[in-house]
Amino acid sequence: PFFATGPAAPPPLDAVTRAVLAAGGAGPFRVATEEYPEAVNARLAADVAWVDGYHPLPLAAAAALRAGGARGLALRQRSGLSDAEALDLLNVRYAVFVDPSLRIVRRPSTRPRAWLAAPDLTPRPGRVTVVSGRDTLRAGVSAAEPGRLVLSEIWHPAWKAWLDARRARVHRVHGALRAVDVPAGTSMVRMVFDPWTLKLGLWITAV
Repeated sequence: PFFATGPAAPPPLDAVTRAVLAAGGAGPFRVATEEYPEAVNARLAADVAWVDGYHPLPLAAAAALRAGGARGLALRQRSGLSDAEALDLLNVRYAVFVDPSLRIVRRPSTRPRAWLAAPDLTPRPGRVTVVSGRDTLRAGVSAAEPGRLVLSEIWHPAWKAWLDARRARVHRVHGALRAVDVPAGTSMVRMVFDPWTLKLGLWITAV
């Protein structure tokens, strides 16, 4: 037959992904590596979150925030961040080095995917539950006092937010991350990635 039937075999895992899984997996955290994945589909299938996003569309802001060059240094200096703090904010638990040999370093501290902060971005106690999908995100928040929900997710002007069904502003904090002001008590934040370029493309296709 010209076409195979039945479920497709999972893509083979590359050495980096196998090493991360052998170390216990990333869990709710991300992995940072200086090399860019060739076997990106296998890495996604293994449920390993990579800080730079999906190849061939790496998250430029994430890469810049942790970059070793002048651009990354300038961004961290503007935000008052050290190299380690930048990785903490990006939810990075494991750093992978491949030169001269494969080596995985488990970082002792990192931020969760989302947390509560004061207006000056000092972390505050509270509870945040995040459920994310493709181009969407929901965060249930329980806060003792008004503050900001900070996400270890990259800011982009196409992200729109609603706080309990009311439109809310998406702030850009720490140079590259998203945040939404939340009240005291319980609330629900919903975010949707809604770029105008997609709407234009759909309109052109329809015409």
